[in-house]
Amino acid sequence: MPGAPGEKPVVLELDGLRLGLAVCADAADPTHAAETAALGIDAYVASTLYGPGEAQAERLDGHLRERATAHRVWGVLSTSAGASGEFAETSGRSGIWAPDGTVVAQLGPEPGTLLRFDLPRPAPSARQGVSDTP
Repeated sequence: MPGAPGEKPVVLELDGLRLGLAVCADAADPTHAAETAALGIDAYVASTLYGPGEAQAERLDGHLRERATAHRVWGVLSTSAGASGEFAETSGRSGIWAPDGTVVAQLGPEPGTLLRFDLPRPAPSARQGVSDTP
């Protein structure tokens, strides 16, 4: 069903980082983030679409800040800017949130921009949900 949260958490390991993946409605669901973080992630990475305007900008910022701080992981958001599908305008504002909820880098609402950021690689024992013992 379009717009419904995923059935189970997915974690992708890439270059030594464990990335918890969220698509659209997953990012708005605190339970999804908790279940994903329990798998031991370094970052919660969401691909979403939010509408235009300040209320939606505050909503997307709140979602990512809350996910990052609740699970002490990086928050990474990739979201549409400009027109998308049936929407004449979208929020833009892709960004990176530190584990304390601070916005580290964020784009504006304009299309055609790119954000690049190298996430730090923590020691494996620093990951939530991952034990050092077998």
